[in-house]
Amino acid sequence: MIAAVMAYLFKAEAPAGSWELTHYSYHIRTFWVSLLLAVVGVIGIVLLIGIFLLALLPIWVIIRSIVPLVKAANREPMPNPTTWLF
Repeated sequence: MIAAVMAYLFKAEAPAGSWELTHYSYHIRTFWVSLLLAVVGVIGIVLLIGIFLLALLPIWVIIRSIVPLVKAANREPMPNPTTWLF
């Protein structure tokens, strides 16, 4: 949650069209989608599908964190910051 707050703060200061702006948007989206999936997973535990979703959620978050880290090291923008995938 701290990273999402920091991304919101830094996004406001990022120059328009910069590669950093795409990374902030990507991380903010990762936070909100993961929160949504966690809530759906907790609710879905009743149907047993939630256990599967909650097991895959950390893997999804880790991959969505590593991909932009590699791109940021090369100062490359995220190609599609609004995607649900990688």
